[in-house]
Amino acid sequence: MNKDIPWRFIISHLKGDVDEKEEKLFCEWLQEERNTLLFRELESLWREIREETSTYTPDTDYYWRQMESRMLRKDEKPKSVPLWKFWMAVSVATVLLVLSLTFSFLLDGLFLQIVLFLFKW
Repeated sequence: MNKDIPWRFIISHLKGDVDEKEEKLFCEWLQEERNTLLFRELESLWREIREETSTYTPDTDYYWRQMESRMLRKDEKPKSVPLWKFWMAVSVATVLLVLSLTFSFLLDGLFLQIVLFLFKW
């Protein structure tokens, strides 16, 4: 299939609003058999979609009720965390960080002493 598909010409042709210049370029593009097959497939799809949409009748009452319910719905406030809970979490995280660093240095020093003791032998 040709990588340079003239979508603008195809859509214009399917809609039926092409001028002479576009029609000439489109006919030149259709000279290749692969392009003709592609266009026939697109044209068939275009007809099927138009037939399906021509019979569609939206339920306007249903959609109107949906829109009204959205307009009349009270704006729900987004849930927020109280400030004291936020600061409590920050302080707990800080204490845990300080304790973990302290134990890390203590254990690292203890580990170093054990290693030095073992290699003195």
